[in-house]
Amino acid sequence: MELTTVQHQQKIEIMEKYLELGLKDGFKSVLLDQVASELSISKKTIYKLYTNKEALITACIDHVFQSIDDTIAPIIRDPSMDIIDKIIRLLTMVSEKLSFFTMQQVGEIQQLYPDLWEHVVQERNIRLERYEMLFEAARKKGVIRDIDPKIIVQLLMHSIDEFTKEGFMKEHNLTYSQSLSLITSILFEGILKTE
Repeated sequence: MELTTVQHQQKIEIMEKYLELGLKDGFKSVLLDQVASELSISKKTIYKLYTNKEALITACIDHVFQSIDDTIAPIIRDPSMDIIDKIIRLLTMVSEKLSFFTMQQVGEIQQLYPDLWEHVVQERNIRLERYEMLFEAARKKGVIRDIDPKIIVQLLMHSIDEFTKEGFMKEHNLTYSQSLSLITSILFEGILKTE
């Protein structure tokens, strides 16, 4: 079904309102009646544009990742930026863009919507694979050790998978953003003290 301009705008407004309420109150507790009331539309209008709550949450996830892509694209294309600064800046920006996710929200999505969490992991991995070309460029320039970029990206992906699990974040009292920052710090600065 082709959406009209008005319907397309409504769809965006619904998604943004649901995301706002979900981040504030938890996605599980947000009722579509509440979204409809706050936007002064009918619940029927929401269901015309989103088949169910999972479709709405998927739209929120896709919106967040598109926002990340829009933010990092200029950095990737910036020829004046040093390659290592570029990688660190990208990882930092992604961490900042995801800073609104609390450990409870991540846990909620992992537990209540495992298919949606898998979607998050897939989207995250697509973006992580883009780093492979940056690590390859850094290796060719001799600014990082001669390690296969695929291995570096796998290390990064597996670290992120483990460090962003609800249990890990709860045990170490970390937010999603703090977990990503910790991984970046360990990867680029190591664990040895500098004299």
